[in-house]
Amino acid sequence: MRGTLRLEGWKEAWRDIFPIIENAAPEELKTLSDKLWQEHQYDEGEQDRIVLHVALTISPKDGRAWKAALSLDTSGAGWQSAMARAVSLTVAQAVGALMENRLPSGVQAAPHTIEEARIWLRGLKESGLEIKAENIKLPF
Repeated sequence: MRGTLRLEGWKEAWRDIFPIIENAAPEELKTLSDKLWQEHQYDEGEQDRIVLHVALTISPKDGRAWKAALSLDTSGAGWQSAMARAVSLTVAQAVGALMENRLPSGVQAAPHTIEEARIWLRGLKESGLEIKAENIKLPF
């Protein structure tokens, strides 16, 4: 389950945007993006924050359940906004994995092995984006 917390009224404020995004041609999306960028920029010094919590439970037929929860709480401002850092540092991990032949080329949703995920999490932590693990019970 993934959720996003928004300020009250967010959905109503953006209700006219959603149909445009769903049906627009690429050049219209560029125009809309430029317009939204101008109208909704952060103020000088304004911060953003990412609070993310992911909890997974895997229950294979053999009964050996695996549970893990990971959480991130980070903030930033300006060119080092929380969103920019979280995205760019994760992309950097993917690029590193590609360069070292640990990840096949092409579009990848996430690392495909536990060891690769651990490498990425260590790399994110070393870059200042710490993701905390909670209640991890591995079957091995």
